[in-house]
Amino acid sequence: MPLFAKRILITVTCLFLLWIGGLGAFIFTIPKQVTDDQTTTQAVVVLTGGRERLKTGFQLLCSERSDVIFISGVHPEETLKSLLKTFETSGVVCAHDRDKIASNAYLGYAAKNTKENAAETATWLKQMPATSFRLVTAAYHMPRSLLEFNHLLPQITIIPHPVFPKGFNRTHWWHRNTFHLIFSEYNKFLWAFVRIHTPFVSSQPKKEF
Repeated sequence: MPLFAKRILITVTCLFLLWIGGLGAFIFTIPKQVTDDQTTTQAVVVLTGGRERLKTGFQLLCSERSDVIFISGVHPEETLKSLLKTFETSGVVCAHDRDKIASNAYLGYAAKNTKENAAETATWLKQMPATSFRLVTAAYHMPRSLLEFNHLLPQITIIPHPVFPKGFNRTHWWHRNTFHLIFSEYNKFLWAFVRIHTPFVSSQPKKEF
C-alpha cells in the first residue's frame, strides 16, 4: 500500500475512534433523571417538540417552581388556548391552573431549531428581570440545548429539567429507537460544538436542524 494511502487510512481510523469515544462520553452526559426539582427559578423555558415537555412546564409553573413560563418554537397556528385545551380535557390542568398559566405564559414563534431556541429565549429575557430559569426539554436533547443556551446566556443560571419521552430508554441505549435518537443527536451536538468553538465555522451560514 502506498505511503499516502496508509496515512489516509490511519487518519480515518483515528477520527473514527475519536468519534466512537466521543459517542460513549456523550451517552453518559444524557441525564437519567431530574437531579434538582426543588430549586425555585424566576422562569421556566420549554422547548417545543413533545407533549410531555409542555405538560412538565405547566406543572412546574402551577407548583410555583417558577414565576413565568416561556415556550419557544411554537407552531404559528398554535395559541396558548389551543395548547392548554389538550391538558384541560385530560385533567392535567385544572381551571385554577389555567388562569395562572394564562397570566404568566409567553409564547415564542420564531425558533425552528435549538440554536434559534437559545436566541429567541435570549431576546425574551431582555424584557424580563430573570437571572435564572429551568430548562425543559427531552433528556437526549439536553446536552445540546445546554451547550447552545450557556453559550448565549453565560450570565444566567440554568437548571436542566429533562423529560423522558416514550420510546427513549437511557439505561438500554443500544435499543433501536433510543440509539437512533442518540446517534442523530450526537452528530448535531458535534456540529454545534465545532460551530461555537471555531470562529471560522461559526461565521459561515449553515442551516440548523
